[in-house]
Amino acid sequence: MVGVFIPLAFLLVALSNARITIPVTQKSLPKPLPEYNVNGASGAFLRADDEQTATNYHYLNLTILNGRNLAYFGQMYVGEKNTPFLVLLDTGSNNIWLPTTDCKECPGKTIYVCNESSTCSMTNQTIIMPYGIGSVQGPIGFENIGLTLDFKVNSTIVWVTSGRDLQNYKDLDGFVGLGNMEKARDFIDLAFDAGYIQEKVFSFYLDHNYRNDTYSNGSYLSIGYIPEDKVNKVTWVQVTNPYRWATAVKGMKVGNIEVNLTQDASNTKEVLFDSGWSLLLLSDYVIAELYNQLVASAAEFVMFMDMAPAYRCDYGYPEKYPNISISVDGMDIILTAYNYLMFSQVVQQDGKNYCMLGFMRANVGIQILGDSFLKTNFVTFSKRNQTMGIYQEFPPIILPPAPQPKPTPEPTPTPTPKPENYQYFMIIGGVVFVVVLGLVLMKNKKGARKLEKALDQDSASDYYNAAI
Repeated sequence: MVGVFIPLAFLLVALSNARITIPVTQKSLPKPLPEYNVNGASGAFLRADDEQTATNYHYLNLTILNGRNLAYFGQMYVGEKNTPFLVLLDTGSNNIWLPTTDCKECPGKTIYVCNESSTCSMTNQTIIMPYGIGSVQGPIGFENIGLTLDFKVNSTIVWVTSGRDLQNYKDLDGFVGLGNMEKARDFIDLAFDAGYIQEKVFSFYLDHNYRNDTYSNGSYLSIGYIPEDKVNKVTWVQVTNPYRWATAVKGMKVGNIEVNLTQDASNTKEVLFDSGWSLLLLSDYVIAELYNQLVASAAEFVMFMDMAPAYRCDYGYPEKYPNISISVDGMDIILTAYNYLMFSQVVQQDGKNYCMLGFMRANVGIQILGDSFLKTNFVTFSKRNQTMGIYQEFPPIILPPAPQPKPTPEPTPTPTPKPENYQYFMIIGGVVFVVVLGLVLMKNKKGARKLEKALDQDSASDYYNAAI
């Protein structure tokens, strides 16, 4: 049982016609940090008595592009000319890669010429990096990069010279890895070392834009701090893998049914929080139980494309479908129908909306919660003590109404045809006929009276005259 996977690249078509300008602000914290709410993690969080002051605690708050609730995009400036690149901000990888003039397969409009910048360099070491819908390869090099014009660090970059299956990326120029590999010096580490931020922590918030046919600027990436309106709401869970933002799975439920994961331990022992992945990657056993409960609840569906079901998703219907619960260290993570139904992939039939299922089988040894999860949750990633803070909002959902059938137009009355010329002649001829007939009848009536008078007088001559 496999859900339909609509690649992220398919969702980037709208970026092909316009460049995006990302506004950025840099601020100083006006007051000392508040106490942090630590539930799942042990010990104090982000406590450094010699650093957390009102004068030297700095952070970045970037408005980023929400791509139909399924991807995050930000602007990055590279080299001496501050060349802007539209990049995907990816917590599932650790590398930064950008296209060069040699990459004929790279669809992005912006490319980089290393020899035009005195701060750019390349090595002879070439690597290949696979991704969910393709791969890139090229030499490793170094260049100054920044998410703002005055926030730049010298970073390791893979200069892409060739790629595979990248044609649908459209204007997406590259990736910025924000993963959790301890031995890798990623952008967060470099920003900390350079003094741009005082804590190695960043937070994603994807605005609840349920018009899935649009892109919006209501999302943000906070680097170096946790927004004050969220800091006391998050629950902390311990990161259990030194190579990725993942935590251990202790149990799972679909609705009220506990799913037996003992036979599927290789695929369900961890769950990864990945902003570079669009959908959900779930255990076979969880998917099977979800299908069972959808069938048992008589959920209305249609078969579409490769015989995968699309479920009714008009007003009131998603609330009837079961939740998926993932028990991890410190909390239960809840996935609702608004996380596993793809409102950007709607099938319309008989005036009803049906949504594709937004998950795949976990066949890579780990479960993944992508942007379809992050769209209803606030997640903080802390490299200081290897924790993640999660706040589940469950905001009210505004769905498009079911398409209404077009009203049947009332039949237009057939106009009486105007008489042609011959019809006028017929009418006039009829009138003349009636007049002549009337005159004849009147004459006959007068003759009949003369005949009657002659018979009364019994006069042959009068009879003859009356007859004629």
